Amino acid sequence: MKIIYNGLNNLTGWLRWKELETALAEEVGFDDIGSRNDAASLRIVYQDGLAVLGLERGSDSPVGFVAAWASVTGEFEIGSAWVRADFRKHGWGSHLTSTLLQLPRLHSATVFAISQTPDFWSVARKVGLRQHTDWHSPASWDATCSPCSKVADDAKHTCPYRDRTCRLFIR
Repeated sequence: MKIIYNGLNNLTGWLRWKELETALAEEVGFDDIGSRNDAASLRIVYQDGLAVLGLERGSDSPVGFVAAWASVTGEFEIGSAWVRADFRKHGWGSHLTSTLLQLPRLHSATVFAISQTPDFWSVARKVGLRQHTDWHSPASWDATCSPCSKVADDAKHTCPYRDRTCRLFIR
């Protein structure tokens, strides 16, 4: 896999954003994230210098992606983290996420990730994120506990998934 990000490589001619959108849509757990995993949003977050893309050597097929989505309150949420099945269990998720955290716009920012996936919990720890049980600070409640397809907005203060199947990591 070759790792690329805006500023390192010019992807002007890479037109496979729809292929990446399809790959993410086929993954379990990406169905409740909303519209940010469409081809246009993925291309924009990459062009804004807030995403890292892994391409297969030779074919330039997408095999990995991770983005930092800006929240309205100024933090960045790590999301759209994906590695193609045949590239998993080889450290690529950690490598992509570590590269993402080194991008200039994220250097001194509050960065967080919310995940229900034990594989990503492991990645988060490897790249220096720490599990955080205060879902209100330093990242705001609106940023850390939304959107969610499992719990209604008015019931989030008593969410039964928080810190159990749904975990918050912060740097």
